[in-house]
Order: sequence, then C-alpha cells, then structure tokens
Amino acid sequence: MCAGTRTQSKASGRTHFPRTPIVALLVCVLLGAPGCQKDPPQAPVNPAAEVEFSGDLGAARPKAAIDPTVAHPYPDLTPLTPVYKVTADSQPAGEVTIRLPVTAPLGPDGIALMFSAESPEGPWEPLPTEPALVDGKVQATTTHFSWFTSLIASASGLVGEAKRIFDDATGGFVAESEQPSCAGEREARDRVSVTSTSGTTVKWCLGKEGNDLVLRVVNGRRYPLDASHAGLTITQYKKSYTNFATLARFGSGSTIQLFPREPVSFTVTDEGGTLRTEFGGTAYGLYQLQVGVETALAFLTRFGVGSKDTPIKIADALLMSEKCAGTIANPTGGSIIANCFTAKNILDAFGAKAIFLAPLLVVGPVIAFFEAAFSSAADLVSGRDRYSIVIRPVPRPTTTEAVLACPDIVFAPRSEDGAFKIRATGVSCASAEALVRQVRASHNFVSGPRSFTAGEYACTIVTDQTGLPLGNYTCTAGSRRITWSKT
Repeated sequence: MCAGTRTQSKASGRTHFPRTPIVALLVCVLLGAPGCQKDPPQAPVNPAAEVEFSGDLGAARPKAAIDPTVAHPYPDLTPLTPVYKVTADSQPAGEVTIRLPVTAPLGPDGIALMFSAESPEGPWEPLPTEPALVDGKVQATTTHFSWFTSLIASASGLVGEAKRIFDDATGGFVAESEQPSCAGEREARDRVSVTSTSGTTVKWCLGKEGNDLVLRVVNGRRYPLDASHAGLTITQYKKSYTNFATLARFGSGSTIQLFPREPVSFTVTDEGGTLRTEFGGTAYGLYQLQVGVETALAFLTRFGVGSKDTPIKIADALLMSEKCAGTIANPTGGSIIANCFTAKNILDAFGAKAIFLAPLLVVGPVIAFFEAAFSSAADLVSGRDRYSIVIRPVPRPTTTEAVLACPDIVFAPRSEDGAFKIRATGVSCASAEALVRQVRASHNFVSGPRSFTAGEYACTIVTDQTGLPLGNYTCTAGSRRITWSKT
C-alpha cells in the first residue's frame, strides 16, 4: 500500500492507477494508514527478456541491444534497466511505446524514471510520459530512436533532497532587497513625524516630491506580507505578472500584498497615516504556492528539464485555474496541492516534458508546504512578520512659542564630532542640549535605526552620505520640537 506504480494486465488490457509511491509513502508516514508495513508486490526480474516496440512504427524496424560502453546518467540513482542502444533503418512515423526489461526490483518507495539521449555522451533527457511497469518491463512513449535507460528514484531520498534544495534556495528569510530612496526627506519631516518598528522586515523612506509627501516601502522578507495602509494612497504597485497580481489585489480595499523586493509607493497627507504588515490570509497561500513552484522547478532542473520562466510566471499560469485561485485566499491542509498542481495545470504551467515527473511534482509542493509551514511558524512566533510605520502631523508652534537657535556643541576638541544647527521649539536651549547629548550617547546615526525614542521624545533621522557623513535629527514630544545635524 505504501508504494506502487501504474500496472497493466495483458489479460484484461486495463490500466490501473494505484497511489504513486511518493503519495502513498506520505500517507503512510503522516496518517498512519493501515497496511503500511507490507511491501508491495515487485515486478518479476527477467534479464533475458527482449526490448519490445509498438505503436506508429511506420517503415521502421527497430533493434535494441545493451550498450555496455555507456554509463548510466545520474550515478546517485539506481539503474532499473541497462543502457540500450536502439537502431533502425528509419525513425518511427509517430509515437511509439518502448518496453525495457527490468533487471532490478523497484523497491518499496521507488519511482521509475526513463531517459533518452541522442549520443552516448548525452545529454540525457526524460521521456515526456510517466513510465509504467507492465509485466516485468518499464515502458514509456517516444518519437525518436536513440539510447534509452530507466533509473530508480527513492522517495525517501527525494524528501532529503527537497529539504536541501529548499534550504539552499531560501538561505534564510531576509530578501536581498534594496533600500528605497526619496528626495526631500528633510522637508518632509517639517510637515510630519514618523515612527517605525525596528528591524529589516520593511525598508522605507519618506520624502517630498513637488507638494506631495511620498512613502516608499520594500518588503525585506522572502515571503509576501499582507499590508494595511490606512490614510495612505497607493501610487506605484509594480505589475510584473497578471493573474498573480490580480489575485493579490482582489478585494484588497485598504489591504494589499507586499511581494519580496518589489517597491510600493504611497502618497501621504499632512494628516498622516499608518502602514502595518503581517503574514496571513492571502499572503500565506501565495507563499505556499511560491515555494511549491520553486521546489518543483528545482526537481525538474535536477533531471534535465529546465524552464526559462520565473517562479512568479509559473505561479501566474497555475492561477489561471479558478480552483487554484480560489484556494489561495483560504488555504487548508493540502488544498493548494490538490487544486493548483493538477495534471492539466502542470502541463499548462511547466510544459509537456514535466508530465513524466508527476510524482516528483507532487512531492515537491508537499515538502515545500511543510517546510514553509514550520519556517513561517518560527517567524510568526518571533514577530518578524509584523512591522508598522506611523506618520503623524507635526504640531505647529503657537504664536508664543519661538524657535530658538541654540549654540553648536563640540563633543571632542579639534574633531568633526559635533552637533550643529540646533533648533528648539517649546523648550529651552539647555533642554535641547541635554537631549542632543543623550541621543549622541545612545544612537549611532550611521548604523542605528531610522526612528527611535529618547525618553518622552519620538525621534527620526535622515542621513546624508554624499560627503562627510551627516545625520539630520528631528525629535518631537507634543508641541515640543528639537532638530539638529550630527557629524
């Protein structure tokens, strides 16, 4: 029950489709299905049997012989048959079924894979049909005579490889995203104040373009984030795909999805606004689909079937299925596997050569699903998915609150370590100097956070690296406001 492959009876001519070894193995391990301890019946091994051909042969009269001079491809896989060289006076007129005698047992968790090559040196490519085991022979279809062989992939080995591929592909949760840039950052701070969560979950800047305040954000994680944006109006949302992007925006209202590395821009009024992120809802379903596609692509590449399309484009193709798109918003259990990775969807999204790898395409998303679930759970526990940017209007000084120009502060004689252009509103210069010294002792303007608190003050900093590194600070507490530049 834990393994099996397509079988056919000559007496009845019927083809049966028991569970593939991968799926059955996962069912046994995860669900504890009865009968899992019994090995399935193995195909008889008959090395003396001949290679058989049927189908649209035309005038071709193929002959097959073992070629002992050619090594099996993929040395880490077990040979199921020898390497055969098939010759003929002409190529077949159409599709032909080739049957190779099995010379080794398939094993309780084995998957039969069949390959062909135009020359003994390769490259070896999979036949575009899922091999079947029929009366001691492994069969698949081809339209060209050349070199053929069949290999055994182990389900347990594929699980380990899937984990390795996933770990290598993700390499942690921090995406290699760029820090966005904004013009007029100092001018923007004259109109609003900004506070944000510490960390790299979201990278952002706030600036002034013309008369508009602009907030630019980039998702710094490797998975999509749901983002609410109360009081913020979207002005730029990169559209590098169709169905994927359409799904993400469906019914979004004041919530959108921030995809890894892709910038989003908002306009901000003087009344301010709030951006908050979390990993849930649609973002969770998209992440499962994304990782499933990436793992499936890794398996296809492993066996010589590459793809010029990116994971996003392939996921986009899968989302053309209404069932798949409907599952993303509310994923439960294996629903993404069942509704997104159907045979038809695989054919449309990955191409005909991927059909033979159907069992691997099943195991890839399953493994990716569990890996993503465990990894995402760890991320959620630590709160790294949650980030907030709060923009508030700057309190305007009353007519009785003068802006004081306070003396510069030199922290170290004969050095460039100092604070200049100190301006204080609603407080004395002595209080402003005390805050400047406090911030200097606790905050590094080059590597420290862009927003932080200092006692009762909420502070932000805009850095200028064009020449001598310069940090422009703004700290507010109610109607009190202190600004200065630090070198």
